Amino acid sequence: MECGLIGLQGCGKSTLFSALTAHSVPVQVGSLKPNVGVASIPDPRLDRIVEFIKTEKIIHASLRVVDIPGVSLGDSNLNTVLAHIRNVDALCQVVRCFDDAGLGRSNPEKDIAAMESELIISDMVVVEGAIDKAKRTAIRG
Repeated sequence: MECGLIGLQGCGKSTLFSALTAHSVPVQVGSLKPNVGVASIPDPRLDRIVEFIKTEKIIHASLRVVDIPGVSLGDSNLNTVLAHIRNVDALCQVVRCFDDAGLGRSNPEKDIAAMESELIISDMVVVEGAIDKAKRTAIRG
């Protein structure tokens, strides 16, 4: 399973990615390439099961984590970011809840609403394209 970390630029996605995957990645402002890593999900119940059922190998669950580039409102590269979002199985929105001298005061509610608006607009574009395609197919029908 792949989980994409999404959010506005500077919200802490790469920091969370590093914490989950134990991969230190440089923050590349303006880069459109996502970072991909694997987060191990150890389950102590598996060790307990092995006490009763012998096995050659124990395979713990893992999660592929994708650090999707940050969204800038009104960014012309939004389509590239949205393409990465469409390729993951789940989304985790990271929201900045800290004040930063360079970015100013945080406003989590505004950031959440802005990200949701961008996702809704991109979904509407996809749906409009599907409706147009369905109309053309129905006419040729």
